[in-house]
Amino acid sequence: MLKKRGFRLLAVLGTAGLLAGIAAAPAIAGGSKTPSEVLPSLTVTKVVVAGATSWTIPSSELFTIQVSCHEVEGEAAPLGGDDGFDATLTFNGDGTTHSAPGGWVDGGNSWTLQGWDLKNTQCTVTEAAGGATKYNNPATPTYACSTSTEAIEVADEAGAEGDDKVVETTCLSDNSLTLGNPYDRTCWEKPSAADYPGPYCYHSGVVTVTNTIGEDPAKVAPAAVTVTPKFTG
Repeated sequence: MLKKRGFRLLAVLGTAGLLAGIAAAPAIAGGSKTPSEVLPSLTVTKVVVAGATSWTIPSSELFTIQVSCHEVEGEAAPLGGDDGFDATLTFNGDGTTHSAPGGWVDGGNSWTLQGWDLKNTQCTVTEAAGGATKYNNPATPTYACSTSTEAIEVADEAGAEGDDKVVETTCLSDNSLTLGNPYDRTCWEKPSAADYPGPYCYHSGVVTVTNTIGEDPAKVAPAAVTVTPKFTG
């Protein structure tokens, strides 16, 4: 489920004013993208690697992943005044998607959230114990994180368009990253008034959680038990 943390009123512009500004903003790259399509996005992907013997995890067992995002200190809160959120994502034993809160898009073996909730946030992805994790071998999953910032230049008044540019950025750790503001335009090499309206900065991040599954517990032979007699006479 998706849980909001905190609430603040916007000091200068209300939500309605900001949304009106977004609607009035120019299309990006000749209309291929709109401002709402360059809002930050976070994708959580599940990979399940079979062990030495292929078998199927029972359908009743799920992988549960917790996503926790909070406002980056010193930055403006996401639209609406919320300073963070928590979300619970679940995956089936084969890595396919099972359930997620509203707003997350199903990618088959991934969930993606895109929107103002991720603006200027730091997000951490953690797999919860229990459920299908009991079949892990090794016991803990592995995490891999990647982030990038794409500069997408808007069309100017004459209709001219610039080239998109992608800058690879660095995650905080294997399962933690930060996402910025699409309107800060810090992804542009030479931000200045002359570049106005300049590019939008599309911040995206992907965290992949990989589980390696061991042998089917029902087929693993129990360890041999050695019995030592106590009577030796």
